[in-house]
Amino acid sequence: MRHYCLVLVGTLLALTLFGASGTTPAQARGEGLYFGIRGFGGYSDPGDISSTGTATLSERNTADPAAGGGAALGWRFGNDLPLRMEIEVLHRVRVDVDLRDTANSVGYENNLSSTTAFLGLGYEFRNDSWWTPFVAAHLGMAQNTSTVDRTNLNNNSVTTTENDETSVAFGTSLGVDFRLTEVLDFGTAYRFSYLGGFDTGTMAGGESIEGDPFMAHDLLLSLQFNF
Repeated sequence: MRHYCLVLVGTLLALTLFGASGTTPAQARGEGLYFGIRGFGGYSDPGDISSTGTATLSERNTADPAAGGGAALGWRFGNDLPLRMEIEVLHRVRVDVDLRDTANSVGYENNLSSTTAFLGLGYEFRNDSWWTPFVAAHLGMAQNTSTVDRTNLNNNSVTTTENDETSVAFGTSLGVDFRLTEVLDFGTAYRFSYLGGFDTGTMAGGESIEGDPFMAHDLLLSLQFNF
């Protein structure tokens, strides 16, 4: 997580200094519709692990780097109300949650993914430069999909179980948008997200595994098209 925060701070500082040296600052965006394409990478923590029907689990890998992408559609209000509201859908892939029940010689390799649908509300610090800082809050739903390969270590037989868990999710963002052209912006932001929890469902041995709270710290990059 520290690495991504340092990258974000360095990016913001460099772009701020560059923007301050410009001789022809642009006005902040006005009222209107926008569409954004977003990618992100960061650190995901599936939370406190609990189980039913197993002995004590050994955590081989839980907190893990993850990445993903998605899109947003939003509306920016006028300067009298420097807010923006948007609908955003993001998909997070490949959070590895690897566990082992050593007493019963069973291994669990969980590929945990997550899809979020957020309604976001942001406040923009508009100014006459080419960059616009913002803070935002996000509220919506997360569907966390747990795909588990259960391995019997005595005979190396593998069974696969997939289960979805849907819960309320929320997040907060701090970032800045940079005006590239009359219609195109580049954005970068740090986001903390609470994504609910995950549940493997009942596996071949009758056991199940859960994790909560599933949290994430991400660096988001976006290209935003303004209409």
